[in-house]
Amino acid sequence: MNLKDFFMAKHFGASSGGDYEAMVAGLADRTITSLIIPTGVTNIATGAFADCTDLQSVVIPDSVTAIGVNAFRGCAFQSVSIPPNLSLIDQNVFAGCRNLQTVVIPIGVEEVRAQAFNNCTGLKIVTFKGTPTLSTLYGLYAFQGCTGITDIYVPWAEGEVAGAPWGATNATIHYNHTEG
Repeated sequence: MNLKDFFMAKHFGASSGGDYEAMVAGLADRTITSLIIPTGVTNIATGAFADCTDLQSVVIPDSVTAIGVNAFRGCAFQSVSIPPNLSLIDQNVFAGCRNLQTVVIPIGVEEVRAQAFNNCTGLKIVTFKGTPTLSTLYGLYAFQGCTGITDIYVPWAEGEVAGAPWGATNATIHYNHTEG
């Protein structure tokens, strides 16, 4: 089955390089189990895949630069690859994804807003690849209700970002962590 059976994309025109912007507007069938968002899509709309409780696999292309509030709320996937061009993980984007086990937040993400991963009770490990802009406070309670988090790995020094562990009360923060 192809994607146009599942969601509608709006095209906002082509640039001189032939790239286009599209907004994923939502799913017609909330029982989808896997999804590959086409390359070229840049914006996933607010609530686009919310409550797709059977969605176990999603591929988000590197072309995505914005994901709206509640976009993947309540989905069933165990892992998600956050695109490197995303600078903001907005409120409740992955809230209630109870099967989500690991998250790697790429270097380009400058801000994670409040409750971005709210109640992801299966989440165990979070790894930040980049150092945040210090004037940008990671969302208070970004990991609220994530009772399963045991470890958060960050490349910055202790005290550089306020509020750690951002609502993940059981987590151990591993500062100055860099992967080879």
